Amino acid sequence: MRFVFAFVAFMALTGCLPGQEPRQVIVDGTARLEFEPEVFRLDGVIGARGDNRESVLRDVSEKLNSVQETLPALEGLTHLDVGSRAMRISPVFDGDCSQQRSYESPDSCPVVGYFGSIALVVKGAPADRAGAAFSLLSELGAESITLGAYDVRDRKAVQQQAIDAAVNDARLKADSVAAAAGASVTRLLRVQHGGGFGDLYGGRDVFFHQMKGRDLVVVNAQRDVSPAVDLSLEPQPIFVEAEVVAAFAIE
Repeated sequence: MRFVFAFVAFMALTGCLPGQEPRQVIVDGTARLEFEPEVFRLDGVIGARGDNRESVLRDVSEKLNSVQETLPALEGLTHLDVGSRAMRISPVFDGDCSQQRSYESPDSCPVVGYFGSIALVVKGAPADRAGAAFSLLSELGAESITLGAYDVRDRKAVQQQAIDAAVNDARLKADSVAAAAGASVTRLLRVQHGGGFGDLYGGRDVFFHQMKGRDLVVVNAQRDVSPAVDLSLEPQPIFVEAEVVAAFAIE
């Protein structure tokens, strides 16, 4: 009986009782990696006014066809996708009458025409052709054009790199903490991406700017079109951040 009691006491002191978790250190790990942008996104609007719906739709369709036929031929462009996210057509009321009427009942004024528009989303590569694409899109009749974002082609791959770097950072911190306590790290027990274990840490998501939508397609058109004004825009680096919380066993 005395031997059994001594054995249990020894195991309790060393943290090795059956079913008991080993001694451990819990640390966070962070990473911020820089990547060169590979693709760009432009947002714009194609619009037209006319006396009737048919003429408005016809004009909008012609402008859209011009964009879809001409933009792929932009010199230096290798990949492109032209999509739309919204379209509308609405009546245009007499201006003098509309000012005198309530906003709640503008349809009591005579209709003097129609306005139609399509919101475009243009994605292309390489990233350094964003300025030229911006200029050419304007020449083709698009308005309210904005440079939406730069991105990389494989978002999951760069995000995984950031997570791997955050885990490595956690291991380095765990080694330092263990060494200060006169111990050493033996193995990784568990790791959580972004959040903490229980209420130990407040969870935070990995920051990653994503451009959702369809995949880019290879441009097959003869690329010999240049805009009248070739804007030279310098793509800015993309930073991907990740955070993990990890528990390491020490001895």
